[in-house]
Amino acid sequence: MATQKTLQQVVNKMHRWYAGDAKYPTPGSADWNMYVEIVNDLKDTMAQSGPSLKLRSCWEERTFGTASAANTQYELDDDVTGLSDFVYLDQTDGNKLEYGVIKAEQRGTIGRHQREVWSSGTIPLQLNFSYIPSSAANATIRAGVFFVPEDVSSADEVVPVDNPAYIIFAGAAELAFNDPSKEDKFPDLNGMANDEWQKMVDAAVTLPDGQANTVPIAGFYNPGHMDYEERG
Repeated sequence: MATQKTLQQVVNKMHRWYAGDAKYPTPGSADWNMYVEIVNDLKDTMAQSGPSLKLRSCWEERTFGTASAANTQYELDDDVTGLSDFVYLDQTDGNKLEYGVIKAEQRGTIGRHQREVWSSGTIPLQLNFSYIPSSAANATIRAGVFFVPEDVSSADEVVPVDNPAYIIFAGAAELAFNDPSKEDKFPDLNGMANDEWQKMVDAAVTLPDGQANTVPIAGFYNPGHMDYEERG
């Protein structure tokens, strides 16, 4: 993960790249609030790509109540964007059952009674089990999930993203795009934002030892190519 930065640091660097001066927005001012809105919007967009980019900043392990053999579908929290690798049923006797995460369209392709899970639906996503044995009744459901981190607002809060540089350049590009006096900076800033996004893509498809990751990446969405909306 890139070096973490506070909201103040991100806003200051964004402003420097956009405006070219050190007249940084004061926390609580209208300009500050506009910058913070941009930061949080870009954070959320990055988090939506958490499952495909395997972003560490928006992954954690959570529990989702207890299992029942009569119910194979459970609701996930409304900030969850996807599952990661495995889901576990931690049984009351200390044992656990491990379920591999698959895509919904792959269910049942390996064989009947394979331990598989997949997500379905819209937010809140549904967690689906291929089957739950009666021995796992009352087991705790535990899963690694990707989620959308809460918004930041205080200057000293750390912005919860893997690559703060992406937000800095993408935010500066958005500001330049909406400012006729700075719009000539947009192409370069947008290009730098795209470069930082590509770094995250490259990191997602490369294992620590440098070998290619065989897990396919669902088409990623790069906000650097978005049509920017004017902000009031």
